[in-house]
Amino acid sequence: MSSPPEAKATRPQQRGRAVSGWLLVAPAALLTIGIGCQSLGSLTGGDAAPDDTFLVSPASLVFGDAGVGLVTCGSPAPSAELLLTNTSSTSTPWWWALGRGDASPYTLSTTCTAAAPCGLAPGNQTITVTGPLVPLAAGIVSYDDAVTFFSAASPDGGTKVALTASSYGAVMSVSPTDLNFGTRPAVAPVGGYAKTLTFENTGNAEGILTFYSSSPAFQFLGNSPDHTTVSLGAGDHTIVTVVFNPEGSATAFNAFLAPLINGTPFANCGTAFSVTLEGQGSP
Repeated sequence: MSSPPEAKATRPQQRGRAVSGWLLVAPAALLTIGIGCQSLGSLTGGDAAPDDTFLVSPASLVFGDAGVGLVTCGSPAPSAELLLTNTSSTSTPWWWALGRGDASPYTLSTTCTAAAPCGLAPGNQTITVTGPLVPLAAGIVSYDDAVTFFSAASPDGGTKVALTASSYGAVMSVSPTDLNFGTRPAVAPVGGYAKTLTFENTGNAEGILTFYSSSPAFQFLGNSPDHTTVSLGAGDHTIVTVVFNPEGSATAFNAFLAPLINGTPFANCGTAFSVTLEGQGSP
C-alpha cells in the first residue's frame, strides 16, 4: 500500500481538501479570537457549523447604564434584545434555559421549555431579556448568569449567551454610630471637647451626605456649626470633627444626626444609618 502524498498547507489548491485519507487545513483557517467586554456580534447555534439553521445574536448582553453593566440602585429593571434567526424554509422548535434557573435575576419575554418548545418560523424573531431589578440598599452586587438556547435544528450543546450586570451607587457608612462625650466640665476649653467621626464610601459611585445636628451643644468643626456635608468618591474616606460644648449647663445633651444623600433621605446602595451624639455637662 503506497503512502499518502505529502501534504503542504502552503499550497492554496489543497486548502480544506481530503487527499488520500488525510485532511489538509490551511494555516489561515486557525484564528485567535480575543474575548473582552465587547459583544462578539452574531453567534451561531451550537457548534457553529456552516449548515446551522438556528442563530442567536449577540453572544452576550450587558445590562445597565451606557452598556457597561451598571444598574443604579432603585432604578427600573433594564432590558435588552436578542435576535433569533431561522435560515431554513420550515419552522423549527426551540427553547431556552437559564443557568441559575428560578433563582436567576433575569427573565425572558417568551416561555419556551424542552417540554413545551416554541416554534421559530423562517426569518427573524426578537425576544426581550429583562435584567435585574436592583433595590435600594442593595450594596454592590454582581448579577451574572447565562441563557442557553436549544433548537431541534441544532441538536447539540446549544448556544450560550452571557448576561452581566452590577448594582451602581454609593455605599456610605460611618464609625462610630454613637459618639458619647461622657460627663465634661461645664466650662469647656476653647473650641470645646472634640471627637471624630470616620465616613467611608465602599460603593462604586460618588456619594454626598449632609448631616444636621439637632442640638446646639454639638457643632461641626470647620463647617457650618449646625450641619456638615461629606462628599466621597468610590473607595474614599474622610474624618469629621464634632465639638461638644455644654455651655455651663448640667443637662444631658443628645443629638440625632439623620443624613441626606444628594438631597434625599439616605439610602442609595447602602443601608440607612444615623449617628447619636451624647454628652453631659457637670457644674
